Amino acid sequence: MTSLVLIPWANTDWHDCGRLASRTPLPLNAEGQAQAYAWGNLLAARELATLYSSKEQTSLETAALVVQRSEAKHKHVEGLEEIDFGLWEGLTEAELNSRFPKLFKKWIEDPPSVSVPDGEKFADAAARIESALKRIVAKHRNGAVGVVLAPTVLALKRCELEQAPINHLRKYSTAEPVWYELDSSGKRPPQTAGNAASTTKMEI
Repeated sequence: MTSLVLIPWANTDWHDCGRLASRTPLPLNAEGQAQAYAWGNLLAARELATLYSSKEQTSLETAALVVQRSEAKHKHVEGLEEIDFGLWEGLTEAELNSRFPKLFKKWIEDPPSVSVPDGEKFADAAARIESALKRIVAKHRNGAVGVVLAPTVLALKRCELEQAPINHLRKYSTAEPVWYELDSSGKRPPQTAGNAASTTKMEI
């Protein structure tokens, strides 16, 4: 079994304001730095072998603070980037509703059906995340590994692992690290009385 922890981006000023962020370099704010450091304390006892991230600034800073409190190695992997929000980058939900009312309504109800102007399709983002994580899990059979992910792609991966429809994306958003126990195929084992706790949310 592989123990996989999905770690969300720690807070930035944009996230506090509810702005969509993908390709914009964003440093962690004071709250985000404290979050990431606290997660590192929690993960220190888990004997994490490696922590993977993209090269996005928020991802790098989150990972760097988390590994300070553990012996985990930090590595960069292509394919872990946030979905590209195109012309929606930096906008709040209120601004989206004002500028793109019909498209935003569709985004709320069924995100995968929306093609963000000049952005990335959900199916393409889901495929690259799945591919990147399959490679990571394959390298860590019978061990513990962590991955820092941006909000939308983290929720996409949770939907896939929990066999939930992608249009339930918002329900699988999380502000705390989440552990999964995966079998040799990179999937969660069937839920039974013996392994019903194959998903664990880490609370600070």
